This record gives sequence, structure tokens and C-alpha cells, in this order.
Amino acid sequence: MDQHITDIVTLVTQEGNASIDIDYEDLKATDREAFTTFLTRLGDALHTENRILSVALFAKTADAGYDQRNIAQDYAAIGAAVDEVRLMGYDYHWNGSPPGPVAPITWIREVLTYAKTQISPQKIVLGIPVAGYDWVDGHGEEVTWQQCFDRTNAFHVTVHYNGPHEAPWFRYTDAHGRAHEVWFENADSTKAKLDAVKASRIRGVYLWMYDGADDRTWDQLRRLLPTDTTPPDRHGHPTTPMLSRAPATGTAGGATA
Repeated sequence: MDQHITDIVTLVTQEGNASIDIDYEDLKATDREAFTTFLTRLGDALHTENRILSVALFAKTADAGYDQRNIAQDYAAIGAAVDEVRLMGYDYHWNGSPPGPVAPITWIREVLTYAKTQISPQKIVLGIPVAGYDWVDGHGEEVTWQQCFDRTNAFHVTVHYNGPHEAPWFRYTDAHGRAHEVWFENADSTKAKLDAVKASRIRGVYLWMYDGADDRTWDQLRRLLPTDTTPPDRHGHPTTPMLSRAPATGTAGGATA
């Protein structure tokens, strides 16, 4: 652990970066104490160099969550140790699950309610998806909003909107006779999540995407939230507002509430 922390701090300082985001996901329940210790010591080391530490955590509505990797992430202890907590508010349904909404609004609200009992709201940033999955034969393919739009046109199908979940969806049959079910995100479903973020008074959001979003999404973001790319300072206070897009497996864009 000591060497890993040293390597990270060295990388951040040598590259002249102001911060680093830690996203370790292959965790076991038995890693809980070690993971917290790692982040605490890494935060201390980075703060000595006047650097900022953020961490991506699985969204959950209780400490145990639904999987052992949720147990490994102690919201309260981690929230006290780092400068910013990025909650991955997506994959409620995923490529290996049955079809369903990627980030139903009822779940998002429960995630925010729980997180605020454990972490300072000014440290919480919610990850909002702007893509989805196309399920066929028991497996979901990641799809962008544009791909969804193109498939509704190609197969002449209508997009439905699930009000309780605030999520668009549609079904179609492909050229091989296979039945598909698609759940994705558009500007309307994103607006519902932005409204929830605004009401929760957390720090802000980032957008998780694999490619372009619904064009109207950016208007919703600008209308509802001032934009920001900079993590809070070491005391959890917001800093300079601006719009950002940071590459990851997908793309993250930050905004403050």
C-alpha cells in the first residue's frame, strides 16, 4: 500500500495535476477497512502536496448495498477522507441483467437521500448516464442516444416513456427475427435527475457517456445548473465554476448545483 500511495502522489505531482480520481471497482466485502485506510492515507499524502483527491463510489441506498463491493465502500469514512465523492448513479439495470431503466428516478432519489446521511452534501457529485442498453437474447449492448434514435427510425418503432421511472424505452424485432428491448436516457429523463440533484443541494453532477447525448441535454444542464469542473477545496467548499468534459471509459462533464 505504501508504495502504491507513493507512486500515485509522484504521478500527480510530476504531471502537474491538481487532483486525481480513484475508481477501484473489483472489491470484496473484506476489503472495506483496507480500502478506507488506503484512501485516508492517500488523501493525507496528496493534501501535503496541496492536491485534491476524489473517488468514484457505487451508488447504494444502504450501507450493505446489493453486492459485496458495496460493503467494501464505507461512505462515511471515505467521505471524511477525500475531497469529492462521485456516485455512479447508473447501471441499476446493466448488460447482464434483465431489461429495465438504467437509472430510475426513484432509485436516484433514494441514493441521494442515503448519501447525504453519510457524506457532506458539498462533497457529493452524482454521475448521470446519457446512454443505455439494447437487450437481446439475455444480454445488453451499450448504446448511445444517437444509436437509439437511429434504430427507432430504421425499425419504424415508437419510443415510450415510463413516467414512474422517468425513462424512455422501446422494443423492435431485428432482421433475424430477434426481439429487442431498449432502455436509454434522453433530455427528459436527464432533466428529472437534474431536478433531483437541484432539490438535494449536493455539489453537482457529471455526465457518463460513450458518445454524444441527446442535443437537448446540454440545454437542460445549462438551464438548471451552473457549470463547474473544479473539485471542492480541502474543506469541501466549491471553487471556480466552468464547464468540463473529462475522458474516462466514457465521458464525464461536471456541473455544480
